[in-house]
Amino acid sequence: MSDEPTKEDEMIMDAQMAAKVQTTLATPGWIEVIRPSLDNRRAYYLDSLLSRQERMEDVIFAQQSVLAIDDMLSMIEHTLAEGKNAEEYFRNKGTENG
Repeated sequence: MSDEPTKEDEMIMDAQMAAKVQTTLATPGWIEVIRPSLDNRRAYYLDSLLSRQERMEDVIFAQQSVLAIDDMLSMIEHTLAEGKNAEEYFRNKGTENG
């Protein structure tokens, strides 16, 4: 007997994780505080990156900041997409058995 999760176990975990992320994204804290702050910081660092910097360290810091914000937002989108795929999987599985 294997302890590795089955495809269904993985799909359930994906759906649960996506549900948690969706719940988080629907909160006033995310909508009114965190997301606008991330967007503003990204815009600031991108503007800083595109302007002439005197020190290479400042350019690198701005670039890494933009990439870090983009990476986090990409992870959120990826988690939501996996959850959507899991929902489709179980919807299709239900129609196959029904």
